[in-house]
Amino acid sequence: MRHAWHLVVALLLSGCTPITWTRVTLNQPLHAQDIRFIDPGRTQWAEVVRRLGAPGELQPTPTGFVATYFYLDTADFDVDLGWPLGFIGPVSRAPHRMELGDTGIGVEELEVAVGADLRVQYAVFADSNDAARFKPVPVGD
Repeated sequence: MRHAWHLVVALLLSGCTPITWTRVTLNQPLHAQDIRFIDPGRTQWAEVVRRLGAPGELQPTPTGFVATYFYLDTADFDVDLGWPLGFIGPVSRAPHRMELGDTGIGVEELEVAVGADLRVQYAVFADSNDAARFKPVPVGD
């Protein structure tokens, strides 16, 4: 019996299970408390870059530019209901993949408008959706 548990643990650690969960986040997520230091009309652009780092994108405007900070969050959850059939002799050679799963993708953006005097005019989260989130039942909301 003890060896059976070793086999189960080895399979789980090697990723040989019917359940897969993958999550990927690109860039550092930003939240409202991360931008509380910004006081429109007073905060200098240099202070924003010092605290938040370089933006992902700069777009010129007639009065300055808009800097965009973004991050991507994605999660994928799958259950292969046909996985146990791989252990049954003749059936193991036939296609038996039956997946039930869900993928969530979300993009969060922070836009910072900067005037010609290099002072921040405004900072706002432009795209605030649920991003990727775990759903215990991977079917509609």
